[in-house]
Amino acid sequence: MGLSPPISIQHFEKFVKEHFTCRAPHILEACNAYLGGDLIGHARDSTYISDDGCKGCSTGFKIMLGKLLPKLVAAFCEAGIACGQ
Repeated sequence: MGLSPPISIQHFEKFVKEHFTCRAPHILEACNAYLGGDLIGHARDSTYISDDGCKGCSTGFKIMLGKLLPKLVAAFCEAGIACGQ
């Protein structure tokens, strides 16, 4: 006989899934903006320049994000979250 998780864990899992269901399009939009060169935290403001004069993400960050983005999309899809990708 399998034991059910405590009620609080069930509610937390539901909360997390609802959060990512609502936020997935925004998360993916931000990832694509960062891959396009927008500065982290400013996906919708590509004119922003950081304090050090940088206008975009590092090349290393873009490379890693490019490798991880398909896995993120797959995880969203596997969880039943429509991500439009």
